[in-house]
Amino acid sequence: MSESKKQPTQREKKISNYIVVQHVGHGGFSDAYSAIDKQTEEIVCLKYRGCIQSTKSKVIEFELCQLGSLNHFISQLQNHRKLYFTEDIIVDWMIEILLALQYIKQKNIIHGDIKPANIFLTKDLHAKLGDFGSSIQLKNSSEKAKKRKGTEQYMSPEMLNEKGRKYDFKTDIWSLGVTIYELCNLERPFGEKDKSEQNKDKSKQHKTKSEQRNNIINKPLSERISLYVNI
Repeated sequence: MSESKKQPTQREKKISNYIVVQHVGHGGFSDAYSAIDKQTEEIVCLKYRGCIQSTKSKVIEFELCQLGSLNHFISQLQNHRKLYFTEDIIVDWMIEILLALQYIKQKNIIHGDIKPANIFLTKDLHAKLGDFGSSIQLKNSSEKAKKRKGTEQYMSPEMLNEKGRKYDFKTDIWSLGVTIYELCNLERPFGEKDKSEQNKDKSKQHKTKSEQRNNIINKPLSERISLYVNI
């Protein structure tokens, strides 16, 4: 979900039980706003799904992640060139997202679009997994999915496969590996190649180069990334 400063419409301002403050982001099917819950007086995030041909809409309340997405911070560090995230904070975020993936796996859910733009930070720098627009809920833990969604640069070889190869929960681990690599190096391991070239590279035993770009990253984390993108 991309970030924005668009002002809420009059209809959106009238969402019952909330005082809408400002627009904080938007995705393909919804907009997100910071708002004040009138009952609890807490600042929350509202995901608003309006309908063009109806006055009806759906509003879902979430925890507000005031610092925005990891993608925003990656862009800032890329501008500085010589600055990187510390290994400790990367490991903390990795653990928090792994716990989130463990939880949704228990619900038979594949997120399907793990990437920095869909990981958000609270004011205390805790990482939260968001934007489940590409997620798929399976009937059971042994079922596999076939529908392709998500962002190509972070997709596993199974999801990129044009022959209809099915995939399971491991696809999220692959995408997390690519995300952690990007946090370490401020670039993706497969660059901006097209789908066929990317799939060819991913099918090989791709060795990450975390230690070559960011010399504060130790071998254990580099090996963990390699494990994820070769799963």
